[in-house]
Amino acid sequence: MKNKNKKVELIAPAGNLEKLKFAYAYGADGAYIGWKKFNLRNMAGNFSLSEIRKAAELKKRLNKKLYLTLNIFPRNEHISKIISFLVSIKNIPLDGIIVSDVGILSLCKQYLPNHEIHISTQANVLNHRTVNAYKKLGARRVVLARELALKEIKKIKEKVKDVSLEIFVHGALCLSYSGRCHLSTYLTGRDANFGECTHSCRWKYSLVEEKRPGEYFPVEYNSKDTFILNPRDLCLLFHIPDIIKTGVDAFKIEGRMKGLYYIASVVSAYRRAIDYYYEKKPSQKKYDQFSEKIFRKDLITIKNRMYTADFIGMGKKNSVKEKINGYFEQRSDVQHSFTGIFIKRSGAKNKVLLFLKNKLERGDDLFYRSPEHDQIGPFTVKEIKDIKNKPVDFGRARQKVWIEFNSFFSGDCNYGIFFKKTKS
Repeated sequence: MKNKNKKVELIAPAGNLEKLKFAYAYGADGAYIGWKKFNLRNMAGNFSLSEIRKAAELKKRLNKKLYLTLNIFPRNEHISKIISFLVSIKNIPLDGIIVSDVGILSLCKQYLPNHEIHISTQANVLNHRTVNAYKKLGARRVVLARELALKEIKKIKEKVKDVSLEIFVHGALCLSYSGRCHLSTYLTGRDANFGECTHSCRWKYSLVEEKRPGEYFPVEYNSKDTFILNPRDLCLLFHIPDIIKTGVDAFKIEGRMKGLYYIASVVSAYRRAIDYYYEKKPSQKKYDQFSEKIFRKDLITIKNRMYTADFIGMGKKNSVKEKINGYFEQRSDVQHSFTGIFIKRSGAKNKVLLFLKNKLERGDDLFYRSPEHDQIGPFTVKEIKDIKNKPVDFGRARQKVWIEFNSFFSGDCNYGIFFKKTKS
């Protein structure tokens, strides 16, 4: 039985070592990564074998958790390569191997007897009998399907023992049932079930009537985008108390192909929401007020496809949600533009070295956040110098530049990120 005083685990995505470090720094209890092959985000940076070892050393040093995805649906020709890979990671202290395929599950039991096996959401687990069936096969955790409602999750938890449950709480949703899609394969030859999805459902499409060739009729959602197959992004921030009460053991954030700013913002948002619930024991009204501030400050201001609470949120009302179909209001006048990553300070208090992610000019107003600081600023850029200390008018993406501000704080800047606020 789960300890009622134990906090739900927050698991973040990490597409490479740098993202893993940021995920841990901004509050993730655990993170999930993929090898260069055989995972459903093959186009993310992913980890070489040596990097997996480094990741395991990092999680041990920080007392965190680390999970490895091996959740493809393999063909016959992949089996021998998968076996070789399993043998190569046998002595790496991972906290779980995430699989979708029963054949890979059996291989993990054979070649990784000391590693926990977790069942991926791609396995489409919707009921307690399936959870218990996977338990008998050796699984220690099941990531439930996204298509479940809150009451169904609660029922599953009541019916299973000695196996933990995990759900996705934030990130991209797939148009297809539990992600089992062939649209990408059909249109591009790149198989979504082998980690090569081209996100064809998010392309812009138009309708053509058969007797009017060449006449295209867009289906418009707003002035900026056209959606036919495009699913919204999942956001269960407002439902954290209700989900925790079901007894679910872990919350997972989607996004191994997302950038550092996404990881810092989203992980930090859910970390604060979870901690607030456990530490303050707030009423629903107070929690709604607290989570709305986080939503408007951290989640609505990053790039998204509009949010939905999906199946879990049906019937839940909140001031930031529309009343139709559970879709969230998306009317932020300000968007955050990721500017750069802190590298180090110079001897001067107001001078720092940044690795730029976007263009920066003198006179720009930057805001700053870190694991210790929640969005402070603005700080005006007084002067920019290149790495050789030569003054320049602006810096470009992927450059290292020295920035002198009119004023800046003197605290710890580790894992600090800078961003601009722009009118949307």
